[in-house]
Amino acid sequence: MESFWPTMISRQFAAALQMLRIAIEACPEETFATLTEERALERCGFWWYELNVGEFHLNNLRHTQHHAGQLALLLRRRADIGVDWLGTEDNKPGRPTW
Repeated sequence: MESFWPTMISRQFAAALQMLRIAIEACPEETFATLTEERALERCGFWWYELNVGEFHLNNLRHTQHHAGQLALLLRRRADIGVDWLGTEDNKPGRPTW
């Protein structure tokens, strides 16, 4: 019996990435480039974070990477499956296939 988890997870991640791509492509250039140094240094809008806007964006990236690392660890420990590290000069990720 084939597991339903890979299908569910891949569909949801693909949908999230596709929505991000659509939003980025729809964003006018003058709106996309509004993260000035001044804006990046302003406090983010969440009262529970003591971060500025620039740090908040980087924190979101770090949060996503943290969970990707957790999943890779679980795959290695439970199924002895390695996940390649992407992003180095000799191991760049390919273009999305959506």
